Amino acid sequence: ELAAEVKCFACHGPGGAGGVANPRSLKGYIPGFWGGDFEALVRDDAELRRWIESGQSQRISDHPFGGWFFRRQILKMPPFGQHLRPEDIDALVAYVRWIHESHRS
Repeated sequence: ELAAEVKCFACHGPGGAGGVANPRSLKGYIPGFWGGDFEALVRDDAELRRWIESGQSQRISDHPFGGWFFRRQILKMPPFGQHLRPEDIDALVAYVRWIHESHRS
């Protein structure tokens, strides 16, 4: 319910499947919560939490190549840490991780 309330699926696609267009991003779309894109962008729960809290990963934004695409993409993830309680962010981390794990082969 929280993921729907904060509109995660508006950008990350139905059920977190990804694929919503994002011009000028590396692959041209917003990644989903599973698959190779997720694996490359989220190394662990701490990094997933940073994505949710600040709308970015320092590892990606500081990288010369990744940062260039990150800065120029049209759609940027909002920093939900400004609007959500820590326990809500914990719930979103657990939910995204659950979706990710449920799609592993």
